[in-house]
Amino acid sequence: MSTMTVTGTASLDASHNPYAVCIDSNNAYVYVANYTANTVEQVRLSDMTVTGTASLGASHGPYAVCIDSNAIYVYVSNLTANTVEQIRLSDMTVTGTCSLGVSHDPRGVCIDSTDTYVYVANNSANTVEQIRLSDMTVTGTCSLGVSHDPVGVCIDSNNAYVYVANYAANTVEQIRLSDMTVTGTASLGASHGPYAVCIDSNAIYVYVSNLTANTVEQIRILWFPIWVSPADTADAAPGDALVWTSVVATKRAHFRLQVANDAGFSSGLVTYYSYNSTGFEYWDGAAWVAFPRDGMPAAKTGNNVRYTSTSGLSGTKYRRVAQTV
Repeated sequence: MSTMTVTGTASLDASHNPYAVCIDSNNAYVYVANYTANTVEQVRLSDMTVTGTASLGASHGPYAVCIDSNAIYVYVSNLTANTVEQIRLSDMTVTGTCSLGVSHDPRGVCIDSTDTYVYVANNSANTVEQIRLSDMTVTGTCSLGVSHDPVGVCIDSNNAYVYVANYAANTVEQIRLSDMTVTGTASLGASHGPYAVCIDSNAIYVYVSNLTANTVEQIRILWFPIWVSPADTADAAPGDALVWTSVVATKRAHFRLQVANDAGFSSGLVTYYSYNSTGFEYWDGAAWVAFPRDGMPAAKTGNNVRYTSTSGLSGTKYRRVAQTV
């Protein structure tokens, strides 16, 4: 195990109660939300010195922060003030405010990769809201149900889904951003207390910290179905390939291939994943290329993918494929 050594400290003054941090894309500054001091501070990483402060006003209770991809603005959720505020980093000035309503208790925030929307988890309102950044207006709401107590949120690299940790419900839910609808739920068990979430760059796994259970759990993300094809793989010999066309994506893609004896996929089901099974290849425009561990390059999505069986398939089979999105 490698050694983790503290190499720098920024002192923020007594009774600041720093709650959350984020880092800019240039790795030049960290921004910290100080809950009791009602400020967001800018810390220069070269010498761990505070170089700017945005004062938010009494009783704002800044809770979480996220930063846009160009390091122009930081967005902060204010737990007590029930707002999300936009802070211009060049002069640490508040330049926009979205009022969420009484008793929303906004907690976690995340921003999409196009810097178009921020998503905020409202703990008491049991909602996740979408805020358009051009005018700091709520443009969508996903209602999660009574006593979910959402806390942490993260967004996938394709801007297709947000994932939210529900502290009281002991779940992580997947929200489709096109219509702000819950499309999947991972139940973690009683008294887990999921609190914060993050997602890998290939959108294959979500990781959640469980405050009460003292664990970190890995959740495999739901997959987008490409097609279901019946009865066209009868008596495939070893070396025969199953071929399909991938969906165009903005990030690397992985695939799940399922083969079964019946159309309901309940008998003889076998599942193959492109990230841990040999035999997957994609067409790069000139030749078939074996799948790398990190997935099919985004520039090649839309091309054909194939899986070649080493053992063959005996009898009539049904197949279906899903792609990460």
